[in-house]
Amino acid sequence: LGMEAITPGETDYSAQLADIATLGPELLYYGGYDADAAVLVSQMAGAGLGDTLFFGCDGTYGVNYIELAGSASE
Repeated sequence: LGMEAITPGETDYSAQLADIATLGPELLYYGGYDADAAVLVSQMAGAGLGDTLFFGCDGTYGVNYIELAGSASE
């Protein structure tokens, strides 16, 4: 179990995701909004978190998230 903070609007969360990857999580929960969720999901595989489930709150999911995250949103 761990926690990392991000700065909304950034385009690179690789440092935070690398820290998370060291914990070997089965699930990553994000309680923010769709644009940042799309960035996180798009960078998860590169951080070794490709098999980690991504779960977010209601502000995370929607058409904008799907468009921004592309195939990473699946």
